Amino acid sequence: MLALGEETEVATIKDVAQVSGVTAATVSNVIRNRNVVSKATRERVLEAIEALNYRPNLLARSLVRGCSYTLALTLPDITNPFYPEIALEAERRCRELGYQIILCNTHFDTIVARNQLTRLSGGLVDGAIVLSGGIKPIDVVDLSLRGVPVVACLFGSEFDGVPDAGKVSRLEVDFERAGVLAAEHLLELGHRSFAAIMKIGLDGRGGHEPRLHGFRKRLTDAGISLPDQMVRIAETNVESGRQAFQEVLRSPKRPSALFAGNDLMALGAMEFALDNGLRVPEDISIVGIDDIDLSRHVRPALTTIALPKRNLAETAVELLVDKLTTPREKPNVSILQPFLVRRQSTCNLNPGTRKSQ
Repeated sequence: MLALGEETEVATIKDVAQVSGVTAATVSNVIRNRNVVSKATRERVLEAIEALNYRPNLLARSLVRGCSYTLALTLPDITNPFYPEIALEAERRCRELGYQIILCNTHFDTIVARNQLTRLSGGLVDGAIVLSGGIKPIDVVDLSLRGVPVVACLFGSEFDGVPDAGKVSRLEVDFERAGVLAAEHLLELGHRSFAAIMKIGLDGRGGHEPRLHGFRKRLTDAGISLPDQMVRIAETNVESGRQAFQEVLRSPKRPSALFAGNDLMALGAMEFALDNGLRVPEDISIVGIDDIDLSRHVRPALTTIALPKRNLAETAVELLVDKLTTPREKPNVSILQPFLVRRQSTCNLNPGTRKSQ
């Protein structure tokens, strides 16, 4: 029997069990973070693990149980703060459930994405969470048909009409509702002149179309139109937001409010406005979508439509793990709801405080 502090080249789970005075099964439950072990026993086992410098043989465990306890998270761009916030929550929940996670960036490239999904189908992971952006739904379906459990996130209508799409579990956010919330907020503040900056897909799908549709629909219900010339197409980054808002300001009449398809675009527009002598929100109220952490730290802090990123990440992981443990479960589509976070980049419209146009 090994004593605490005694050196060993390779400690085994049996060594940990002997030192802590429990069974190997109990040690396994502690390692897998199962809530079937008392606090005192758990602490004793953890002390033995640390003293013996025990490391679970993941390869052996994988071979015995036929699984890697590894999940993949495929996303389009890790440099966009929206995605790391999802990845952080997904990694945390995976760890709690006894899994690890690997990240795959598609760079919005369908070829890169397809190659990544092909590699994942080779047994590298037990399952995959796939976020939209450079990935074709047909490739996600193909991954599922190859026997890899999949949860697809934020694809919206892109799955419509795709053969066997019903075999893939999906998590969506009601982006049309997000557009409605942005319009309602600005209307309540008295705004009647609007512009929008959006990413529009080449085929009318895969971009910000649902959020723009919701925004426009709510304005129409209020008897207000949003002319096409007041909608500028941009990419989902700060610089593109700057350039798009510069185009907005070339319009004969400057709008009093701007709705941007994501927070980075909104921050770019705000940066350009402030650099060119406009006051935010007195001269132009700005609303984004996402509620990335940065949006609360800029000045003025950005009003935004928050997407439930933590809920999205946790639910995606839990759905995927459920698929692994109960493979007969039927695929489903869940819709998560956005909500308004009001900060300092929007205010009541007061003509007396605005600069002459």
